[in-house]
Amino acid sequence: GGKQQRRAQSRARERLRRASVLAGAGSVLLLGAYLALVAVLKAHTSRHMWQEHEFWCHDVRGVCERRIPFIIHQMYKNEALPEEWANTPSTWQRMNPGYKYMLWTDHELQELIANHYAWFLPVYLSYPHNIQRSDSSRYFLLHRYGGIYADLDIVSTRSIDRLIAGHEALLPLTPNIGITNAVMASTPGHEFFAFAIKELERYSQTWYHGTRHVTIVSSTGPTFLWSAFLHYRGTNSVALVPAAVWGKCTVCHPLCAEMAGAFFRHLSGGSWHTGDSKAINNALICHPILLAIGSTLALSAVRMRVMWVPLIAVASAYLFQDWLDIDMWFAPVAWLMGRGKHGSAAAPKLLPGEQPGAEALLDAKAAAANDLSRDPTV
Repeated sequence: GGKQQRRAQSRARERLRRASVLAGAGSVLLLGAYLALVAVLKAHTSRHMWQEHEFWCHDVRGVCERRIPFIIHQMYKNEALPEEWANTPSTWQRMNPGYKYMLWTDHELQELIANHYAWFLPVYLSYPHNIQRSDSSRYFLLHRYGGIYADLDIVSTRSIDRLIAGHEALLPLTPNIGITNAVMASTPGHEFFAFAIKELERYSQTWYHGTRHVTIVSSTGPTFLWSAFLHYRGTNSVALVPAAVWGKCTVCHPLCAEMAGAFFRHLSGGSWHTGDSKAINNALICHPILLAIGSTLALSAVRMRVMWVPLIAVASAYLFQDWLDIDMWFAPVAWLMGRGKHGSAAAPKLLPGEQPGAEALLDAKAAAANDLSRDPTV
């Protein structure tokens, strides 16, 4: 009986050893696939980096090609801007003479969706957070009218001519992981924004929406935009603007000094952030490696033995984080978000050039905004 028991124990240990080997091999293969995907997505990102162009005219026959229209879009819930952002519009206009400045209210943005993108209105109205309507509407603005969009906490410090010259669309890279939607530029009807707005409905109801912050950034915000960019395969070009070029600091340093040569400086922002936003930013953006080390130590404590291999791997990543480009390690997550069927069945086929009267509509809005007869104090 004892002999049979020892044989049974030996077979059990052998099965456990084989299972451990298979689990280890599977983990190595998964890690290898993940690292390969990081490399592919990093190469894809590198091919789209922004370059400064000195001249507007590229045609040898002397015809000046103006791609991105000279229009500046900003938005707020109404026309009464808070004190900290009250001077933003005048600063943009002073630094960029010759540009048409448009301040859009929540009511006007909803009218834009209802009048020109009615297929999206049910999704637009169903968003639980107003910031989701603000996020999504800026993509529709750029698709219909083109120009440059900027949040109100972004102030122009120099002319944006050389920022947008020669480009069809601009998306900003951020030190806070990936791409953000705080400032963007585009030609009217650009294929990327046509693709993005058709993707919005699919991202509005997904299994990974958890906290308020995750719901916002992954359905309409920066992570959604990053995912859309990683899956975009259109012919219209998109350039990624480095954070230092547009003056973006990490959220880990809230007191951001103005960067020399940058096109913008930043006022206090993040008005939609709540407790979960601050917790996620501090953990994932400011201290991702320390979070991983803490998690590994906690798991070691549960198992009552130190997990040396993952601990050494994470500690090495912490020591070499600048060389490893930790930011891109999150790219596969954004890419995986966009896997599956693309586009909304309700969306019509939107093509460049199908924007009749867009400039005329903007002219009428600007004229109404500047009409002194509307001001009761005059």
